[in-house]
Parts: sequence; structure tokens; C-alpha cells
Amino acid sequence: MLKELKIRMKYSSLALLISLLLLTSGLSACGDNHRPASGPELQLEADTIDVGTVLKSDSVVNVAFKLKNTGDMDLRIYDAASSCTCTQTTFPRKISAGKTDKIEAQIDVTGYHSGRINVAIAIYTNIKKDPDIVRVLGKVRIKAQK
Repeated sequence: MLKELKIRMKYSSLALLISLLLLTSGLSACGDNHRPASGPELQLEADTIDVGTVLKSDSVVNVAFKLKNTGDMDLRIYDAASSCTCTQTTFPRKISAGKTDKIEAQIDVTGYHSGRINVAIAIYTNIKKDPDIVRVLGKVRIKAQK
């Protein structure tokens, strides 16, 4: 009787193992048809814009960073914060899935002396904790060269 019980347990264990293998292979085949939502995805056309050389008398430099939400859910933009008080940004609060928009920045160069422009803009979204960083580069001249 003990021998018969051991044989039954062996076959039961084998049957359970085969059932589990069949079940998991069936689930993985079904998983291909039901892909979970990936959420919003931010795609930047460029992460750096070089404005070249600008004159201080130009007062304001305007740039726009094009953004696309390549995900399947709404992209929320909480802030587009500049590293410099000379820069004001305007941005959409929401970009729907598959849509394109832009973040605009106005850099007031009247406070600059001759030198480099290197402004970072941190884009805070609902995608991740750390912001995406875009930059505006260039040079400011006081007078036009002759």
C-alpha cells in the first residue's frame, strides 16, 4: 500500500507540473494580444538650440522647443523652469497621445554683458521624477562688428 501511494504521488506531481507548463505557455500566448498601456512618452525634436550671436540691443531672444507625445496616454507638463531669471517660459499643460506642441522661451539679454548664453530649462512631467533638460546656447555682443 505504501508503494502504491508513492507511485500515485509521483504521477500526481508529474501531472501538476505538466498542467502548470501548459497553463503558463497558454498565458504567454494570450499576452501578445493584450499589451498593457505604456503611458505618455516625451519626444523632443532637439534638446539644444544654439541661437548664435545676438546683440544686446536685440533685447529678447525667442526660441521654441517642439515636443511630441508618442505614448498612448496624456502627457502632463507641470512646469518648464529656467535656470535664469532672465528667461520666461510658456508651455502647454497637456499634450494628448500622438499630438505635438511646443515650449516657448523668451530670454531677456539686456542684462547680459558680452559673453555666453547658457540657459537650461527643466521640463517636469508625469512621466518621471527627474526633469528632461533642454538648453539654449549662444553669445551676446554689445555692439555689431564692423
